[in-house]
Amino acid sequence: GHGYGGSLHFFHSSSKEEEEGNDENKESDEEEKKGNDEMVEHWDVQSNITGHFRGVVDLDWEVLNGDYLLTVGYDQTCRLWAQVPTSSSSAEKTTWHEVGRPQVHGYDLTSITCIGYGASSSSSERKTGGEKKHRFVSGADEKLLRVFDAPSSTLRLLRSLRNEASAKDEEKEDRVERAYIPSLGLSNKAEAKEQMEEVEEIGGGGRELAEHHGKTQEEKEKEKEGNASTTSNEVSVEQQILEKNGMTNISPENDDDNILVKQTTKLPNERDLGVTSLWPEVGKLYGHYYEISCLTCSSPSSTDNDAVLVASACKARDVEHASIRLWNVNTNSCVEVLTGGHKSTVVTLSFSSDNKYLASSGKDRRLCIWQRHQKEAASPLSGGDDTQSLYKLAAAVDSAHKRIVWSVDFCPLDPTLLASGARDGAVRVWKIVSQEKEEEDDEVEVKEVYRFEPSFKIGKKAESVTAIAFAPKPILSSDGSGTEAVLAIGMECGMIEIWAVRLPDSMSSTTSGARLLLSIPPSDCHIDTVKKLAWRPCRTQEGKVGAKDTSVSLTLASCGMDHGVRVFDLDIVS
Repeated sequence: GHGYGGSLHFFHSSSKEEEEGNDENKESDEEEKKGNDEMVEHWDVQSNITGHFRGVVDLDWEVLNGDYLLTVGYDQTCRLWAQVPTSSSSAEKTTWHEVGRPQVHGYDLTSITCIGYGASSSSSERKTGGEKKHRFVSGADEKLLRVFDAPSSTLRLLRSLRNEASAKDEEKEDRVERAYIPSLGLSNKAEAKEQMEEVEEIGGGGRELAEHHGKTQEEKEKEKEGNASTTSNEVSVEQQILEKNGMTNISPENDDDNILVKQTTKLPNERDLGVTSLWPEVGKLYGHYYEISCLTCSSPSSTDNDAVLVASACKARDVEHASIRLWNVNTNSCVEVLTGGHKSTVVTLSFSSDNKYLASSGKDRRLCIWQRHQKEAASPLSGGDDTQSLYKLAAAVDSAHKRIVWSVDFCPLDPTLLASGARDGAVRVWKIVSQEKEEEDDEVEVKEVYRFEPSFKIGKKAESVTAIAFAPKPILSSDGSGTEAVLAIGMECGMIEIWAVRLPDSMSSTTSGARLLLSIPPSDCHIDTVKKLAWRPCRTQEGKVGAKDTSVSLTLASCGMDHGVRVFDLDIVS
């Protein structure tokens, strides 16, 4: 069956012979006996194929290890994709499935960025810096940003798919079991009594479990202390609830990972995705005057108590509204508004790996470089009285491209190197050159290192470049003299190419700036505009390439206006 939301539903037929009737039915006529002996078909719901049913415009990986992928689109939903083992015997063979739907909105979603690099265990430090894991910020065709936090049910499902135990730092975090959407509302609420949809699946203890998981960590501890039946071999509250309702097949040694086994080991169906897999909304960020156009976040740093900044922009037709806002998500506050850089809508933002620079561009074709102040003074994140701005406009390139600039991205290997792609079909690589000064911030100048065009062309016209992304790991150059950055390029026609970009420090007069590594086959690419590309974060800090490493294995995610999300496992050979 084909659902309204674009999903394909599958049903499996299982037949069994009904038992003969009761003694009082033995005297019935032969036709009734014949009817009782017939085979009766039972149709069970199987795992269905789901996905976006309108254009997908943005995506982002879980920031630490890339455990899951989040996508948003014009179907007004945010979807969570994760790897699912194809069989219980082998965990190596996996496929990608939608296992959650964190946000179901009333407006078209336009942008998303994952945060949650990890929070400090101290609640006092958490107020000014650090982030809880598994959070994201989304923007839509509305004037505010929304912040979401992962519920316990989603994290438990992801752990069961990876066959992992819960981490100690996650156990200390206060999380609700799940969220729900109230009537006539757009905000996902975290309320235990309103969220239970699985009472029939786990018996009469379902609501009791929900009420227990909806409590805070302090309330759970008090409940344990006040329980008279607790002995030296402590039985959890969840275990007692399940035992009271006839479910005793839960291991008390690891009850947190085994609670609701029936739900964590089975993939959610379409109904569960839209109802029981929502994430609670934990904050709103107000300040923009028009609809949100783009989002990005900074990397964790050693300053400002490891606070992570979120940068956002909105649709604009004048200088006043063509601004960039910097947010501290922990305090739900705007810490700075960057103005004077653009005259029209900003459509792309990117932080450098060291957070020293922020690049922006958009419809006015202007490339702006915002530099972080280096003076030691109170910042807006610290909340002091004598504060100064975080970033200032350090350099700008007018008419960086001939047409609208769709995407900019900093190279993680060199925080002063960035690339830009535009509708004119050109990819330009820029180098930020700074001159140090003792008492003032460095003077910054942006220089174009080289430019190139994708190899795929329709006739003589270069195809528009709509998305670019640098890979987190380098590759050895073809001559073995140095390293090269890997750059993915997405085009308006849906094609995707992988290029090697020579780092300026290792270039010579005889070497070219960029070379084509891989053209993804058209049958595997999109059939409409590629809107976003993102490389999966590496699980280990593999920033260096060995002398004999001639290839790297990377995972690339893409989304497009053809309603599709694609995940590529690439072995890139130099």
